[in-house]
Amino acid sequence: MYNTEILSKQYIVNDSSRMKEWEFFNEIKIIDGYTCYKAVNKKLNTRSGNYITNIAWYTTDIPLPYGPIGNGGLPGLILKLEIDNFHYLVDKIILNPKK
Repeated sequence: MYNTEILSKQYIVNDSSRMKEWEFFNEIKIIDGYTCYKAVNKKLNTRSGNYITNIAWYTTDIPLPYGPIGNGGLPGLILKLEIDNFHYLVDKIILNPKK
């Protein structure tokens, strides 16, 4: 689910179809103190014709369906994303900071 504005009105959109792209595994990893779960998807690289494997580690402790470089659709925030030899890892998480 995510919020969007259409014609000056706020809507909550349920986009569960994005979760169908992911295969879920029973593997757990602790990242920055959060329990993370493994999900994998494969996307076709139209230029090479090869599939690229994306491995995401997401936490349901932060129930936001977002992640690095446009990946998301999982039931929690992606804290680590592995795409071939590239790894994106959370550096710092600050929730509701008070000034």
